[in-house]
Amino acid sequence: MSEVKGYRPLTDTRVAIVNANKVIEEQVLRILDELAKSEDTDKRWLAIGRTAIEQGFMAVNRSVFKPERVSI
Repeated sequence: MSEVKGYRPLTDTRVAIVNANKVIEEQVLRILDELAKSEDTDKRWLAIGRTAIEQGFMAVNRSVFKPERVSI
């Protein structure tokens, strides 16, 4: 198994957790894609919400992989 600098070894368990999170994230993003098609949604707030959701999932996934700074 290859490693990514700054990340702990990617165990099957960690990969499965993050992959499950990615499926949930994609389901939510598809809902937001549908909302974006509606004339009745405020696109600015929708974009803010989408960014917050994306950042939230990224933070959760980073909590699983626990990246660190690398030596250069």
